[in-house]
Formats: sequence, C-alpha cells, structure tokens
Amino acid sequence: MRQRFEICQRGNHDFVSVIYMSSLIISRWVSYSANKLLDLIPNIGSLSPSNFVWVVRTTSPKHFPGAMQTLQSRAVNYLRASSYLLLHGPTSTFLNHAKFVLSYHVCFSERVAYHGKYFGSADMTTAGLGYQRGRPGNYEEFQSSYRHRRSVGGSDLAYLTEAKDLARHAADLQSSPGYLRAYVREHIEFLDRTARQAEFTLQGTTRGELFLRYVDLQMAQSRTVSVLDELPGRNLTKNLLAESLLKHPAPNPFELEMLDCNDESSAEVASLLGFDEAVLRNMVVQNIAVVNDLSHVLREEYLPRSGQIAEFRDEIEGRFIDRTKKFGDIHQDYLSRIIELAKSHHWPEKAE
Repeated sequence: MRQRFEICQRGNHDFVSVIYMSSLIISRWVSYSANKLLDLIPNIGSLSPSNFVWVVRTTSPKHFPGAMQTLQSRAVNYLRASSYLLLHGPTSTFLNHAKFVLSYHVCFSERVAYHGKYFGSADMTTAGLGYQRGRPGNYEEFQSSYRHRRSVGGSDLAYLTEAKDLARHAADLQSSPGYLRAYVREHIEFLDRTARQAEFTLQGTTRGELFLRYVDLQMAQSRTVSVLDELPGRNLTKNLLAESLLKHPAPNPFELEMLDCNDESSAEVASLLGFDEAVLRNMVVQNIAVVNDLSHVLREEYLPRSGQIAEFRDEIEGRFIDRTKKFGDIHQDYLSRIIELAKSHHWPEKAE
C-alpha cells in the first residue's frame, strides 16, 4: 500500500487509502517482516493525512487484569492519537475474538482500486459464530488476499459503510456536544431498560429466564465499562471508571462470551454451572444494583459536565480533535465516494 500511496501522492492524484481493522486485543509490538505493524500504518498516513483513513475496533483495557491490561492500555493510548478508535461504538461492545484487517487503495484519477483482506477467528461460541438476541456475531472466515480490481463492489459495501459510520461516531463524540449528550442518554436508557426487564423477571419465572437476565445484566455492565472508557474527557472518565471498578470489577469478557446462549439452552447452562433458582435470583438482584449504580454515574456525574467536557480533555484528545477538524470531512467525503462506487459498480464520469 505504501508504494501505491506514494505514487498517487507524487502524481497529485485524487485518491484515498483506507484501513479498517478489528481485534479483541492489540499489542503495540506486533510485527510483520521485522517491522512494527502499528508504526508502519500511521507512517503511511503521515505522508498525506487527508488521503488516509484508519479505523480500529478493540476492547477497553479495563476488561483485562494485570499485564494484559497494561499492554492493551499501551496500544490503545497509541491508537487514540493516530486512528479513529472505537472501544464501544454506536451499537454494542465487540465482545468476541473477531480479527480482521481490510485495506482499500482507491485512485479516482487512474480509475483503479486495490483491495486486501485478512480474516481470522477460531472461537466456537454463540457470540463467535452467529447472531443471538441482537448481539453481534463474528466475521467467520479464514482468508487473506491482495488482489488488483478495477472497482469495489457489493461485497465491500457493508464494511465500508461501517467504517464510515464508526469514523463519524468517533469524531462526533469529541466535537459535537449534542451528539455526545444524545449518546450518553441513549446508553442510560439502555441500562434502565435492562434493569427494569430484570426486575420484571424476578416477579415469577423459570431458572432459564433468570439466567438470561443475569447474562444481560453482566453484558450491560461490560458495555458501560467500554462506554466510559471511550467517552471524551479522559481526566474525568478515568476517575469515574476507577471509582466504579473499585466497587464493581469489570466482567471477564471471555467468561461472558462463554455464558452467552440461546433461550432453549439457558436452563441447561445454568444447571451445568450449579446455579439454582435461589442463587440466580440473588445474582440478578445484585447485578440490578450494579447496573442502576452505573446509570447513576452517567446521569448524575458525567452528563451534567458534558457541556464543559473540553475542560477535562487530555493532550491526546486535543491532538485527535485538531486532526479531525482538518481532515474529518475530507475522510467522510472519500468514504462516501467509495461507497457510491461500490453501489453503482461504475466509476464516475471524468470532468471535462
């Protein structure tokens, strides 16, 4: 990609390179051909930032213990400054082990597109292999290729649209107070709704239903850890997270993935784990309290300060805002043009 990028840059072409990648965990020291991958990618973008879009999905370091948290934090802090980084996103936590890297180099001047992809996943779980109760499944494919194409097509559309939406989300969280408040309120409503559903289930139900509500509450807690770690105002959110995690440690994402099951299997899984109805009721009651407490943190401690969030930003957030002010709209325009190309299967007419 770097060679093609440099050729287009020297030729003053109308072009863009896009990398969209996802991984449950990311090492700052992951290498390819003896080169650190996370150094190679932003080095390409530094040649012409307006022509380079890098979107990354990964997990909040707060979900992991010990050295794993330290190493994930190192990578996340690096990525915050150099990419559109998502720890939660506008829909739900990326809980599973899905790993993929998609790259596009599209030159509108030469009317040529290069597309590379790598997918890899090996977790045999409900969350990993399919869609369950609205939760995201995995991108289940083993394949790597880098092939020359004259255009992009329908198979690229979902990924390109998602990359565009996620980049916009990351930028708007930092730059639009209205978007930020709406996003936080939506998550508060999700927490309150999850707690109410669990309270209703307590009125009289089966062991399987109690187990499903317990998993839902755990998922809600996990999602909120990711949301708090993604929200702008690091000098505020890091304190709110520290206080919350001291009272309510983050659920283990690997355990959550294993607990997730369909309605028909829930009673069997609960029995296998030794959870009788009395134990499950107690666990649901305890987790309702946790979810309500997290809702309170967002409603009473973060949301009232969201209008003054600039006062709580750290240096990395400032650099990200400066970059998106300069290049964010350009990136969105390029992604829109590629999406339209994928929809139409035809290059736009050249200007006379």
